[in-house]
Formats: sequence, structure tokens, C-alpha cells
Amino acid sequence: MQDILNVFRLRRRRRFDASTRRLAELVLETSPFVKIDTFIAPFQTPAFLEQELPEKRKQVSVALFSHIQKAETPCFLLPGLLQLIKQFSFYHFSHFEQWLNLESGLTEQQEMEIRAKIMGKFMPRDDYQIYFPIGCNRYYWGAHFVTAHPNPDLDTFVASFWGFADAFAAKVSKGLHIWNVPAAFSQVQPLANLLEDILGKGFVPTVAQSRPHLELVAEDVVEELAKGDEESISGLTHVEQVLEKEQNRFKIDNTRYAFTSKSLSKSYLGSVSLRDFGNDTEMSFSKSIQIISVIDHHKIALKTTEAPLIQVADVQSCNVLLAEMAFQLNDRIRSYKQAGQPYFVDSKREMGEYISFLLAICDDTDFLSKVTSRDVDCVKNLLNRLQSLLNDNSAVALTFDDIKRDEAFVNNAKKRLLESDDFIAIMEKIYKAKGFDLEQQMNEAVDGNGALLFSDTKTQNGVCKVGQIKLFSWNRPSFKLKTEQLLRMWQERAIRDAREHPQHSLYLQMISTVKTIKDQELTGNDAFWLWSPEGTKHSNALQFFLKKFIQAIDFKEIDLKILLINGAECPIYEIPTEVVVESNDIQPMVILTFKAGSLNSRKAKVTPFLPWK
Repeated sequence: MQDILNVFRLRRRRRFDASTRRLAELVLETSPFVKIDTFIAPFQTPAFLEQELPEKRKQVSVALFSHIQKAETPCFLLPGLLQLIKQFSFYHFSHFEQWLNLESGLTEQQEMEIRAKIMGKFMPRDDYQIYFPIGCNRYYWGAHFVTAHPNPDLDTFVASFWGFADAFAAKVSKGLHIWNVPAAFSQVQPLANLLEDILGKGFVPTVAQSRPHLELVAEDVVEELAKGDEESISGLTHVEQVLEKEQNRFKIDNTRYAFTSKSLSKSYLGSVSLRDFGNDTEMSFSKSIQIISVIDHHKIALKTTEAPLIQVADVQSCNVLLAEMAFQLNDRIRSYKQAGQPYFVDSKREMGEYISFLLAICDDTDFLSKVTSRDVDCVKNLLNRLQSLLNDNSAVALTFDDIKRDEAFVNNAKKRLLESDDFIAIMEKIYKAKGFDLEQQMNEAVDGNGALLFSDTKTQNGVCKVGQIKLFSWNRPSFKLKTEQLLRMWQERAIRDAREHPQHSLYLQMISTVKTIKDQELTGNDAFWLWSPEGTKHSNALQFFLKKFIQAIDFKEIDLKILLINGAECPIYEIPTEVVVESNDIQPMVILTFKAGSLNSRKAKVTPFLPWK
């Protein structure tokens, strides 16, 4: 079976009948729109290499702009543009936008057309209000960030990337638009691997930034210093105040740009959109950055000074919401085009976002093991739209019309999706990639580096650290052999975190097995590892969770058992309890075991029972 995501060039092939698996024929183009050797040749001369850094960046920007300007629409130039940018160690995507903002000399309309060519979508700016509060021709000051949550998973990774693409195209702010991935790029590479067939190899460092704490640096709020502008010149005296306030190192590498007293007097010097989280406890923000947009499927807790754009719903993936909004906008753009207006959405852009939405939804729902009717409808629509785009027609390949919408609808609809060759191809992409990555991560953890294995850990309710390791059935033998070493490493990491963050009272690690289409039934047990630092307050947090959790579940159905490790104490419940003595270097802790695959949802099965600060 040809992998639907392995190859890039979009080819129009013969039409397929309804029984043919058409998505396997999808091939997207990510190569540059000009030959790399031809493009970089002028920048390898001695004369160029002797230039100062700002001049080098300017010349590269001008050359990129020249080729973008010549491209015919519709187009989606971002993947190819990033491949060109990769050729220069001194250049980042943000340098092109800085040139576009400050030196291009384009009119507003011309600049929006360039942005649209890069991101593959052109529509009236007001239509982007579905994502950002930019009505009445509003532009935010300074940089605009679109950020994933710390320790990102595929859901937040995909949601934040396309959020950045839309923010750039909409020109939400007058400054830079920054895709922020708080984790180290090496940590998110397994996620990036799944999207490189859409966006090009090694795309993340070329377009993203990694800031665990969102604060501003000079390039984020830089503005043109007009010749003879005394206010701007006097404003430079205020830069030191900002330096002290932000406690950050500022560097301006081009003397023609500077802060002005006008900019430093503003209440906010930047803005941020959150994707797949909606609180200020998981990630810290500078006080000079305001939250203006949230798209999420978890509970949120925010305080804002203005009305933000908030889209929150009880779906099982943030990308279900983004897919629904993309359907609405893409259909609207087509209606504009039919009416003779010059707007477009490029087919490669549309297919790229639909494929990435499917990947994220598949991953976040554990291959549809936890879904609602809204989720399965969204997956069906994504598959149908992809097939229609590939074959340049609107034929419907999947329908739920014959499935009664009763209490059994979700399971019956899910069964139909899982019988689809198209969806199986998507699942196998994730299954193989993530299973292989997990084996590597376990080996690295045993060798002393558990950063990736325990990376999916969230701070919840201000006092709880909840992590999850998702296994496939074929990963279980390796995990079983390494369990004691991994548990010890996890507890050591928790102890270190508790020293740095004494407010954290409960540490919980979920060990979850994900059932795939290849599994008939899962065997064995999954587990929750629970540990609290010493002290009555912390102990109460552990007991609070156990009491609420056990009261809410059918512990007999999932065969729940409690293991008390090295003297851990637990109230007596009507649950089988075993006292276990391990090696002395493991502190007292509690382990819950239960049927594999029965408690996989952190949002539904853990979060509601966690204590608050």
C-alpha cells in the first residue's frame, strides 16, 4: 500500500470509481519554486560574504520577494520558501517578515497578497475574525505569538502551526507573527516527522521559535526610526526601562530601527493566541503580552482586560474545531471565486491542512477510541473533502445517512470509519511512527535521558503534574522489562520538580495502552503512578484524588487494584490492596493497576478529580 503522505507532487490522475482507495494517490509538492542552486549562487560570492549581517538578510529577502511576486495564484509557497531559507544559517522566516513590514515599501493590499501567496489562502481580512478579534480594521501592537502548550503533543503542534499560518496571512499585528513551540526542537521532532511530507523536511527550526516563557525581545517590537524623528530618538532613553522590566537581553542589529517613546507607553507590547490550552498556569507570559484568542477543548481559566476570541467545545481534539472552521472559510472563498472576486485557497494548502487535522484527531482520540458524534462527523467530512480535492469532483465516498442517530450511532459510525482504507492509511502512519519513537525513547530513558519519554506532562490546577505515556500493544514487552527503571527515573524527576516548585502537591503518571485496528483485545494492565512530596498538605492532595477518583469509576469492571509501595498509606476501600516493598531508593508511592485500555483519557478520567491550589 502506497503511503498517502510519503510523496509530494500533486498529480491529476484518471478518475476513480467509488470503490477505489483514492487518497493513496495524493502527492503534495514541497520543493522550492526556484532551483536551490540557482537561488543561492549570488549569495556565495566573496562580495556578498563580506557584507554585514543586516545587509545579507536584506539581500536574501529581496531575492525571495522577487520570486514570490512572480508566482501565479493560486499557490501555497510556504513549503518551498522554507526549503530556500534553510540554505542560510543566518536567516529565519521571521527575517523575511521583518523586511516585508519595514523595508518592502508595499501598499497594504500588495503586502496582503504576498502573505496570501505564502500561506496559500487569500480572503477578506474580516473573515479571519473566526480566529482572531480583528474587526473594525484592528491591528495589534508589536509581535503576535501563536503558541502550543509546553510539552506539546500532535494536537497542539498542528493547531498552533495552522494558527500561525492564519495569523500571518491575516496580519493580526503590525509586528512579527511568531509560531512558538515551547519545547526544545529535538523534543518535537517526532511530531514534525509526521508533517514533513506536507511542509518539507526540517521545517520547524526554519519557521518556529522556542520560548518556554513568552516575553519580548527587541525584534518583536522593533519599528522604523524615521529620519529626524526626535520623539523616536528621545524614546531610546526608555529602552533601558524595558530591559529592566522584562529582565531580558535586547539586541538591535540594524541601527535604522528602534523603540519609540510612543511604543513604550502602550499597555501591551505584544499579543498571543493559545491553541489547545486556555489558561495561564501551564505557561507563563510577560505582563506586556495580552491573550487575544483561544481555541481549545479543555476547561479554561483566563483573566483578560479585553474580550478575546474564544472557541471552546466538548470535542476530543482541538483540531476538530479548526477543521470545522476551515470548512466554513474554504467554502466561503469558493463562493467568492464563483462571484468573480480575486480570492483563492490553493488545493495543496487545503489538502495539507486537512491531512494534518486528520493526523492530530487520530492521535488525540487514540484512533477514535474516545470520540463524540461531532468528532466522527468531522473525520468523515475530512476524508470526503480530501477525496473530492484529489479527483476534482464532489463525490461522497463515506456517508452516515443510513446509520440511525441513537445511542449506538457513535460506535457504528466509528466502525465504518475504521473500515475505510483511507483512514487506515492515516492510522498506520501514526502507529508506525509513534511506536518506533517510543521504543527509542524508552531506550534513551534507561540510559539516563528521559526527557522525551516523559515529555507529555501538564501542570493542572496549579498544583498537579499529570503525565501520560501511550503504548501500543507491541511496545508492552519492552516497557515491562524496563518498568522498574522507568518508575525510578519518573520519581526522581518528580522529586526534582517538587524542590523547584514547592506548590506542586501531586504527581501522576498515566501508563496507557492504545488499541489499534490490528488489536482484537488488549491483555495485561495499565497503571497510574502516584507520588506526593512529604507533608500533610501534599498527602491530602493524593488522598483527595484517590477518594474522588474511586468514587466516580466502576472499579470492579476495570479490575482496579491498589499497590502501596514502601510504606505508602491509603484509606481502606473495597478494592484489592497489596503492600509492596521495593528497593530503598524508591520513596513511598501508590500505584493503581487496571485493565489495559480502560482509562486512557486524561481529560475525562483524571482531570475532574484533581485537587486545586
